[in-house]
Amino acid sequence: MFRCPGDKSANKAGGPRTRSYSMNGNFGGRTSEVQRVVLRASEVANPTDVFVFIDEDADSIDDAHFLVWPAPDKRWVNLPAGRHSQTGVLSFADGHSEQWKWKYSKQFFPKTSYWKPTMNDADLADLRKLQNYTIPSVVQLIK
Repeated sequence: MFRCPGDKSANKAGGPRTRSYSMNGNFGGRTSEVQRVVLRASEVANPTDVFVFIDEDADSIDDAHFLVWPAPDKRWVNLPAGRHSQTGVLSFADGHSEQWKWKYSKQFFPKTSYWKPTMNDADLADLRKLQNYTIPSVVQLIK
């Protein structure tokens, strides 16, 4: 259920990964990060506009949550997968799912840190789109 059939990446022991999807870090994530964290479904104002699960890139997946720092930050913390011709699958808080085509390929390799600056305007457009489908930060709500 949490593993894409097209995910051919291996775990550290060389076997198949047990999952390739991660949960939006806004849902019960780390409160020490810059994104807003919610603990109740009632805190999600527009469930059709908030992703819950996302297919995460093999070089990025490291825990159960997917962090997207709010705009104006221009860095990826985790990277979405693009293993299907630069597309990834997301599920949303209202229960629907979507397949998104990324404008720029997503690769951490070689991974040197969790924070990866966007590479160009197309990559930034992908990040901005994903930022628009997370729970707004307190700063964004004030504006």
